[in-house]
Amino acid sequence: MSAGSSRVLTLLSERLVHGPGTTYLVGGALRDLLLSRQARDIDLLVEGRAEAERFALAALEDLSGMHPVLFDRRLPHTHRVVIDGVIVDTSFCPPGAAARPPRRR
Repeated sequence: MSAGSSRVLTLLSERLVHGPGTTYLVGGALRDLLLSRQARDIDLLVEGRAEAERFALAALEDLSGMHPVLFDRRLPHTHRVVIDGVIVDTSFCPPGAAARPPRRR
């Protein structure tokens, strides 16, 4: 994972750990971290109720200085921001959904 991606991941984890939901690192960023490779972007999944989504979106906006853009309207909804040049895609799901197999890739 690049120094920029690592820094952004640290910023995100420090902020989101205090939220009402549970945040998971998913996708290629997780694979790249495990393989000690440079991540091109960061993919997060926030599991929780509506307040968890509101908290995460506010944190993303605060860290990026931009309003998160709805990137994918299909469930789970995905929002995108850029923080210090690193693309951060964040999806949201209701409580318990992260334990179920995904419907799409």
